[in-house]
Amino acid sequence: MPRRRRSLGSRLMRLAISLVLIAMAGGGVWAFQVWNTPPKPTLEGLTLVSARRADLKSILRAAGTTDSENNTIIDCQLERLESRSEGRSTMSSGASTILWVIDDGTSVKKGDLLCSLDSSEYEELVRQQQIKVDRGRADLDKARLDFETTQMGVAEFRDGLQGQTLQEDEGKLKFAESDRERAVDRLAWTERMRSKGYASLDQLASDRQTLKRCELEIVKARWALDLFRKFGAPLELKSLQAKVESARADLIYNQMRFERFHERYEYYKTMVGFCTVKAPHDGFVIYANSNRFFSTTSKIEAGSQVRQMQSLFYLPDLNRMKVVTPLHESVAMRVTPGMKVRARLEGLSNREITGRVVKIDPLPDTGSSWLSETKFFNATIHLDEVPQGIRPQMSAAVEIDLSSRPDVIAIPPEAMAIEEGKDVCYVASAEGQLERRTIKLGQSTSELLEVTEGLDEGEQVVGDVSHIDDYASIVVEGHVHTGPRDGHHAVVTPMPAEPSKAGL
Repeated sequence: MPRRRRSLGSRLMRLAISLVLIAMAGGGVWAFQVWNTPPKPTLEGLTLVSARRADLKSILRAAGTTDSENNTIIDCQLERLESRSEGRSTMSSGASTILWVIDDGTSVKKGDLLCSLDSSEYEELVRQQQIKVDRGRADLDKARLDFETTQMGVAEFRDGLQGQTLQEDEGKLKFAESDRERAVDRLAWTERMRSKGYASLDQLASDRQTLKRCELEIVKARWALDLFRKFGAPLELKSLQAKVESARADLIYNQMRFERFHERYEYYKTMVGFCTVKAPHDGFVIYANSNRFFSTTSKIEAGSQVRQMQSLFYLPDLNRMKVVTPLHESVAMRVTPGMKVRARLEGLSNREITGRVVKIDPLPDTGSSWLSETKFFNATIHLDEVPQGIRPQMSAAVEIDLSSRPDVIAIPPEAMAIEEGKDVCYVASAEGQLERRTIKLGQSTSELLEVTEGLDEGEQVVGDVSHIDDYASIVVEGHVHTGPRDGHHAVVTPMPAEPSKAGL
């Protein structure tokens, strides 16, 4: 019995020691797991922001350049001309040589000299045309005198010669009638004398012959008078009037010829005037030198040749400036005339100037991006004030106020993420969890996003979701009810977690 007790005691001792060792080993494993397991994330490390109501102003930012609203292009207005005189031809080529030119970038006043061109060819045309003008003036004076002479001839015949001729013919008729009366009396006396034997037969025959001659003269005088009244006077008057009309036509021809000569003379003088190029208004001189490849345009400098219709200078009016902004086709249709604009000019220490949109080009500007399919529409912005020192082609940063949405619920752009094609945000709950909610967005700015569905005012959302994966263990799914809305926003409730396969 004593031996058995010792054996049982030793076994109990070994069992107790084994239990102690097992307990110590289990405690070590538990301590190792606790030591190496990371702590469960909490909301304390997150930046939370409130979904709050705000007045949302949509602003479009773009780049632009300054330009003048009154940007005059000064061209070479010389033309190729030819003048012929007495079989000799005088020509001008339509090109000229620059004798003097103002410095590029000079501010000028209206009437200031910009450029002097060689005008010798056109001055020779003026001299040749002056000869034609003098000759045409002499021909015109002669034609005017001829016309006045023929007019006086008509008046002379109508008011003088016609009446004189009528009186002469009527006088001849009366003289013929009186001669006949004397011849009748003479014949009657001769016949009485013959019957008494005092007159011979020859004398009687002679008196009878004289009477017949007088009667013939009466007929001739009467015919002459009638012919002059019916035909002679009207015919002479028509003939003189025809000469008047001929002289009138010659006068008109010489008048038109002289006017044509004088018109060409003045036109040639205008060409001479075009050789002296002056500023049409105040402005800033820019040489119209081309920068395009394979350009044949002459450089604007003294001694260079310029040709007809070649652009010489750009003369922008610095008192009337604007900003031209190319807008991408995706946003151009959202901009309308009248929208307020703020422009910062880089060349003037980013000075801010207000303005407004006055025009949107209906067609895209493909000239500046002819190698690209991207389309831009130019927006013209009128500046409310023109600062000193502004120049064309200055860079400008433009902000256009597109629209305003008052009293909307908004969150920062960093609080929104796109997951599986949906806009979501993460809402902090009182239980220390994050609800992933699907939201619907309205308008946006660079600082705020309008939330039309999915959030209520005052809810706390994660301000920056870029590291939300580090808090995946406390994220639960949420869904949007399709039932009644609370104000503008649907009520969002968390969905229960999906049961594990082991639980099934």
